[in-house]
Amino acid sequence: MANTLKWVLVFCVTAIFPFLGSGAQAVERPNYDVVAITVPSLDLFTTDQATEPVSQLDAANITLPLPVQDVSENGMLLLKIDGKKYWVDALQVETNESGLTTGACGEQVASGTPVPLGIRGLGNGC
Repeated sequence: MANTLKWVLVFCVTAIFPFLGSGAQAVERPNYDVVAITVPSLDLFTTDQATEPVSQLDAANITLPLPVQDVSENGMLLLKIDGKKYWVDALQVETNESGLTTGACGEQVASGTPVPLGIRGLGNGC
């Protein structure tokens, strides 16, 4: 009886564990790099929520490309510079991210007429 209970418990834990969001799952880093710096000196932040930079680096002294380690919801990029991790404002750099393209669908939606009680672009090839 105890052995059966043990196997049921092991089964339940292994079946449910992947759905618990334990943090044990590997997080993929973004697959793009910073390829240019658009300001003379790059502001470096300790967190993605910081408002004052902890330091600044002269853009000419930064070796590019720099792999983007993470992206925050508020437009900050995590970079590893000289062995340390810093957050930078995405508006101060250029990346080689392909991102989303609007294509003809975006042009059609942007120039289309309002759809009463509908969603713009729905059923129009978007």
